[in-house]
Amino acid sequence: MDEMISNLLDTLQIDELHTCDRMSVATLSRPDETGPKYLTMSQGFDQEVLTVEEISDSGSVPELSVINRGELHVLLLDGEEIRGAKQNRVLNTSILVAPGSKCTVPVSCTEQGRWHYTTSRFEDSEVVMAQSLRQRKQASVSKNVREHQSFHSDQGEVWEGVDTLHCLLDISSETGAMRDAYEARQEDLEKYVRAFADIRDVNGIAVFLEGKLAGLDFISYRPAMNDLLPKLIGSYAMDALCEEENGRREPDPGEVQSLLSRIGRCALEVQKSEGVGDDARLDGPDLQGAALIALNTVIHLSAFIKADEKSFKGGMSSFSHRRQFRDSM
Repeated sequence: MDEMISNLLDTLQIDELHTCDRMSVATLSRPDETGPKYLTMSQGFDQEVLTVEEISDSGSVPELSVINRGELHVLLLDGEEIRGAKQNRVLNTSILVAPGSKCTVPVSCTEQGRWHYTTSRFEDSEVVMAQSLRQRKQASVSKNVREHQSFHSDQGEVWEGVDTLHCLLDISSETGAMRDAYEARQEDLEKYVRAFADIRDVNGIAVFLEGKLAGLDFISYRPAMNDLLPKLIGSYAMDALCEEENGRREPDPGEVQSLLSRIGRCALEVQKSEGVGDDARLDGPDLQGAALIALNTVIHLSAFIKADEKSFKGGMSSFSHRRQFRDSM
């Protein structure tokens, strides 16, 4: 397991640096790209081979049922949101769903004020959770993996993060839905997506916000990365919209190489994935990450610079109202 991640880090190349306003993206590629083909969640829905639904009529907030009726594996990405059924959710970790299989996946609620059916099944929400919220969710999931061998998140912290996002962007949402923030700022987010639309056929991105390195995502299969890239750009761009003007500096691609080196020195804890393969948790002094390793390949690797607790919670000081969820949860 260690060797597989090390080999990946040793072969990753840092390519071009692209910049739009407060956000810069360094592309990553693996010259000897090999490994399995698979569909993304969006492609699985589009091809009508993927079904996601509540695990029962009564439902369970932290779990959903996934069926893959296709002939290829389907990748569900950590932080991807799905909407519908009883409430919108995000994936707690990346999962590869085998062809012709059914599994139960761990999720977090991103719509605190609804617990009733709007549709019988879920559909693609077309967004990935904002990077800062995704980082904090990943941290709580990793803690639960270490202490309880569970992929559950700190649900209260997820709701708090969504509330903070609405507060920082001055967004009102009747059901506390994270997606409402994306819809309200769709024009601004699309500006970033269009600015980075020329990025194609890469294996990963490392993203700077206001010149500071925030994190990176690696996807083993380039066609899958092409499909996921707009969502990932939107995830980081949502944080760019929330950034305060603190004096922008020029992004340094050398920091990406340093991050790759530090990932290789992280402590590693491995647990069987809820889908195919293994889930590896990475922890270092100033960074955290996770990797899905399956079919003899690092399918997905993410790494984030650990959040500054004080700066993250500073935006909450003027936002004391907490939405109370219905008793039926």
